[in-house]
Amino acid sequence: MNSFLIQGADLKPIRISGPDCTKQRIENRFRLWKGEWEFDKSIGFPWSNVLRKNPSKKDAEALVRSELKKDPEIVSIELVEVIFIDTEEKAKQYNSQLRTALIRYVVQSTYGKLMGEL
Repeated sequence: MNSFLIQGADLKPIRISGPDCTKQRIENRFRLWKGEWEFDKSIGFPWSNVLRKNPSKKDAEALVRSELKKDPEIVSIELVEVIFIDTEEKAKQYNSQLRTALIRYVVQSTYGKLMGEL
């Protein structure tokens, strides 16, 4: 698959493919809240099911796995870890803000192993 990446202030698109394209698709999938895009309300991640009072780590990881499986170039999922940043200590440890979630993943794609943090 091919896609475009826009970098810098010049806003000139760069054509990308292979693992870069797959990784960008994964990141974009999680940046968009489900129902946010007016042209297709089914696209996006159901963040409201994750970022709520007393969230379930197990349920959040299952949702992330389910979303990753939707990508046609992901062959298998090796690791999904959801870390809820719910204390000042964790916020400092992960250099993040309170009341957020950090997602780490390792997947096997048609291009090899991909890993990332969202």
